[in-house]
Amino acid sequence: MNKMNPDSLTKVYVELQDNQQAATKSFCAEILGDSLYRLRNTPFYAYGLNFYDIVYARTLSDEHLPAILKVHTYSGHITICWAGLALALILSNHSFHTHRNNRITNTNYNG
Repeated sequence: MNKMNPDSLTKVYVELQDNQQAATKSFCAEILGDSLYRLRNTPFYAYGLNFYDIVYARTLSDEHLPAILKVHTYSGHITICWAGLALALILSNHSFHTHRNNRITNTNYNG
């Protein structure tokens, strides 16, 4: 991950669907330009978003933060919420799929 100027960071937000704890979630994000931002923290409870994803976000009014409208580029990281605990796993696509395939192979082999 690249070092960056703290001035290139801002907040973006997303509306949460079916979440009883909060209607929105904000994230620290790196400004990339052309309405693109790289998420710089783990987006617990914002399903479909993950650490270091690049998102397309627009300011919907002068009073609001930029709202995430879609994922532009997926980072390959995953976020897992398990039994009420949130755990972030930062894995490359290759290592995640290799681990998953090894587990499937071992499970099938061991019966």
